[in-house]
Amino acid sequence: MITGIVFVCDECGSDRVMCHATALWDVEKQKWVLERLNDDFDDYCYACEDNRFLIDRRVNLTDISKSVIKKEEANEATAAA
Repeated sequence: MITGIVFVCDECGSDRVMCHATALWDVEKQKWVLERLNDDFDDYCYACEDNRFLIDRRVNLTDISKSVIKKEEANEATAAA
């Protein structure tokens, strides 16, 4: 079992959340690289549509990947119909 972490809203439990961060452009890697999370700003929950605190929870990444695959298969079936 592979485990990871998901950040969720402490109010509603949604994982549709945002935090402010600073990223730097890395010329060699040709991508944005996270420098730091900005604690000066409030976190935000899109489900609550308000600033909320975020908490981290352990998740089973194997179960999540199976769920994503099922959603993709359903989307493909809908698109084909």
